[in-house]
This record gives sequence, C-alpha cells and structure tokens, in this order.
Amino acid sequence: MESSKELFSAALVLDAGSRMALRVDGRRATGILGLMKEHTYQIALSDEEGVQNTDPITYTVRLLRMPTHCFNSVPGAECRYC
Repeated sequence: MESSKELFSAALVLDAGSRMALRVDGRRATGILGLMKEHTYQIALSDEEGVQNTDPITYTVRLLRMPTHCFNSVPGAECRYC
C-alpha cells in the first residue's frame, strides 16, 4: 500500500487480533500473507511523527479456491501452507 506521508510503521491487523508487521520503505508498506480461510483485516499505520490512523477501514479477503500446489522460487526452501 502507499501512504500520502512518510511511514514509520505499518501492520495488518487480522480479525483474530493478530498483527503482521509490514515492511516500510518511505511511503510504501508491503508484505505477504498466506491464507487458508476468509479473513477481515485492517491496516494500522504510524507516521514519523507518531500519528496513527484512528479509524482504519475493515477489508475482507475471500478465497476463490484452495491452493492445489506450492511454487517456491528459492531453491531448497520449505513450502508450507498456514
């Protein structure tokens, strides 16, 4: 995702309350999330001045089909589903 301001931190907050830190690079935040079921999530942001988004939008992710195979571009790396 891309912000209108420089970011200090960013995280996905999943419906179960768990947080997944996102990688921050200037105004951009990125990450990879493996899903095996439907989830809702919010994006929690904090800028360099400590200002946070106070009322984040809740998004829903729905799986269209379950994965049938695993592709991993890193030789010798383990491929797991959560």
